[in-house]
Amino acid sequence: MIPLEYAIYVKLYREAGTNLFIKKKFFTFSIVVLALFGVYQLVFNLNQRTAATDVFTAMGVLTLGVVLLYFWDILRSDQIIILGKDPLFWIATALLFFYTGNLFATGFYHILYSRSPDLAKKLYYLNYILNILRYIMYSIAFAIAARNQDER
Repeated sequence: MIPLEYAIYVKLYREAGTNLFIKKKFFTFSIVVLALFGVYQLVFNLNQRTAATDVFTAMGVLTLGVVLLYFWDILRSDQIIILGKDPLFWIATALLFFYTGNLFATGFYHILYSRSPDLAKKLYYLNYILNILRYIMYSIAFAIAARNQDER
């Protein structure tokens, strides 16, 4: 499921109008790498406790790469972003907050748990807060997209 979710993020960004050949190759390559990594973890590391965390961490790093490329394009362009009319901005912001926080909360959970179980459990609650924030921003993006469709 994780490679499919990542592919959707990449598709959203590619549809936003980027025409650079290097970015398209990076996106395609990253989807293939994440899918192969997910299959590898599923086949060879299914019994290992960290297999799901490894795939989630890889997706987080790749998603942050896509989001940072999106924000870099915004910074370099002369276009003015109207927050009330651009759902992709809200999705990218949600992904930036979610995966930045979760790389620490989920990615290092097993390492922290072996050294300080209480700290690891408390840090993992950050995952819940970031999920709520992500879905609020997704809701804003969907509302904006629906309003944009109604205006057409």
